[in-house]
Amino acid sequence: MTQPARQLSESNPYRVLLVDDESGQRFLQREILSSPDFEVREATDGRSALKAIREHPFDVVLLDKRMPGMTGDEVCRRIREEMDDRLLPVIMVTGMGSSDELARSLNIGATDFIRKPYTPTELIARVEAAASHKRLLDQLEHVESIYFVVARMVEARDWHTGRHCVRLAHNGALFGRYLGLDDRSIELLEHLGTLHDIGKLAIPDHILLKQEQLNAQEERVMRLHPVVGARLCSGIKALEPLVPLIRHHH
Repeated sequence: MTQPARQLSESNPYRVLLVDDESGQRFLQREILSSPDFEVREATDGRSALKAIREHPFDVVLLDKRMPGMTGDEVCRRIREEMDDRLLPVIMVTGMGSSDELARSLNIGATDFIRKPYTPTELIARVEAAASHKRLLDQLEHVESIYFVVARMVEARDWHTGRHCVRLAHNGALFGRYLGLDDRSIELLEHLGTLHDIGKLAIPDHILLKQEQLNAQEERVMRLHPVVGARLCSGIKALEPLVPLIRHHH
């Protein structure tokens, strides 16, 4: 069976940053990646690499591990910690480093390795795999952001609650830190605060905005919003841990 053509055009190439102090290595990598599928920029050292990342969006960084001054490991650490970018793929280019050295780089935040000497086919395959994964994450992040916008629109529509969701998200994150939870769990608590009432999107205005006490039928409709919210979020993998919490928050 033939594989479908990759949906990539000259107007949407993978954006690659080459970081190496040796001009010969950069020239070789640029030649290998010289196709309409790639848009390549170069940096000669760690500082210029960080500057380029701050100023331009990239899908992947091809980073030499051993550079004078700021090493590849230090550049990677700054990308992850100081720039707080956990998603940008960093492929470390290295010679015959020891297993301990490679493990150290992975712990710092390197996504992948490629050893010298490498073949053109190997370099292209590694760069394409990392960059396409980044594009997919970007798309998922965009979908998630739409959900958060919708949740805030729902809150703005329901004047009874004020900034209830914003406060709950903030307090959830504070409580998670107090409990000593990991960063991902704290993030999920924050997201739960924002999204828990998203099911109110399906509640008619005459019920949601009613100032008098709801009658029995209206109460039944209002109580459906956790079910609707769970159903809305169940299709987004990143939000799956929140689905049972949204479903049973009342």
